[in-house]
Amino acid sequence: MAKKQQPKLSYGPNSALIQGEAAVAASENLNVMGAAFVSGVKSMFDIMDKAKQEEDDKMEKYAKEYPGADQVHLLADPANKAKITNYLREQRKEYSKLSAEYERTKNPDLLDQIDAIEAAAMNLNSQIKAYNADKPQYREDYDNGFLAEGNANPNSGFYTDIFTNNSEMSVDVSGNILFEKEIASDYKGPLPRPKPKTETVMYKDYAGNYNLKPEESINFVSDLFTKGVSYGQRGGDPALYKDNAKTSLLNHFNSRKVGIEQLHGMLTTDFSQDGSPLSFERQWLSGELDDKYYPNGKAEMLKAKNSNYLFDKKNKKEVVKMMSEYWTDVVDDGVVGGKKAYDTKQDEALQREIDLQKSKPLQDYIQESRTNISDVNKLVADGITLQGLQSLIIDPKLSRQITEITEGENKGKFQILDSQNQPTYIDPTKPIEARNILFNLVDVRAADRQIMQDAYIGQEKIVEKGENKGKTVVFTINGWTLK
Repeated sequence: MAKKQQPKLSYGPNSALIQGEAAVAASENLNVMGAAFVSGVKSMFDIMDKAKQEEDDKMEKYAKEYPGADQVHLLADPANKAKITNYLREQRKEYSKLSAEYERTKNPDLLDQIDAIEAAAMNLNSQIKAYNADKPQYREDYDNGFLAEGNANPNSGFYTDIFTNNSEMSVDVSGNILFEKEIASDYKGPLPRPKPKTETVMYKDYAGNYNLKPEESINFVSDLFTKGVSYGQRGGDPALYKDNAKTSLLNHFNSRKVGIEQLHGMLTTDFSQDGSPLSFERQWLSGELDDKYYPNGKAEMLKAKNSNYLFDKKNKKEVVKMMSEYWTDVVDDGVVGGKKAYDTKQDEALQREIDLQKSKPLQDYIQESRTNISDVNKLVADGITLQGLQSLIIDPKLSRQITEITEGENKGKFQILDSQNQPTYIDPTKPIEARNILFNLVDVRAADRQIMQDAYIGQEKIVEKGENKGKTVVFTINGWTLK
């Protein structure tokens, strides 16, 4: 379940109703009234052998002792509040009547009826309390965009009605809150659609059971995508990342923490955040996706004109496969885009090198390049510091400001802003990555860089600490890698 807020194409709750109810609730002082009835249960009553006047006094006493529902005064809807209050009044009258009859006859059967009324009042009180807690929470979840959409939250219309005072509340003899719920229909005839049939349901069977977006899965996919883009921007191999991403996604969607509700939430969540219908379900229904996402054939599966296949529990294994494949493709697009950006920077660096070679004697340029290599290598070997970075000779267009980040997700890194305020981050805990970035900034010749890499590539060493202690790593174009 997840919580987010962005304008979206909504399958669910009526926004106007939700917002209107919020305004009403904000204007009401729901705590002005005190409890009308004394809470608590009185299981046994004192026996008084008095005259009629004394019996009348007892009836009044029993009426005051009737365990009424104090939570009724927190109901915002006047119609529902009136219904509950009338129910309690009738129960109180019956309670007093039975109590008086028991005082007169000592019939033990009457005690069972009295206990039943007491139990019903307590049950009603607890259910109103749950309803009063769920109502603002539901509104908050809707306003924040946390609610799952469409088929991933099939009862959203029901919850919207009962939490926006568009469904009448009633109470059964046991004190259960009741609402009318629309019976799902697959009507496909002409409009207007016939009035739907309804059924009476108990609120306790639905309390707090509406579905939220799968926050953990959303964060997992988003993190995988963000890291993939960064990996591509550092020159990483898209094919390698794609293979690892597909394995990670399959493991995630097959894990115990991703149940059927979370999986369905991923099918309906729109990641575009711009109101365009880009959920997997919408794209699948439109036929826009590749044939591989239609296991029974695209044309055949689209004949149904619905997405029931995706939400049928018996198809979970196939849907997991689809989700893993789909998000692998999405992540791969990010990595490929990052790699293209990296390649563009490399081409630009090469072009700058060519331009420099044309503008000054080659020997001077070679000497400057090798001096810069030496300076960078010394800085990385000694430990990257702010002072050390500021001592490097970097084109002012690429290094307008160098600072050390002391908080946030990039804490501990150094930020180098160029003339366009575009940041480059140097992580002192990743010396090989830092060296390559600095080589670009100080304009090391490609030929000199290749000579240095050739000198290192192929070298092996034993890891001395950490989770890979004792294992052999080899230096490759991407740095030290487990052999």
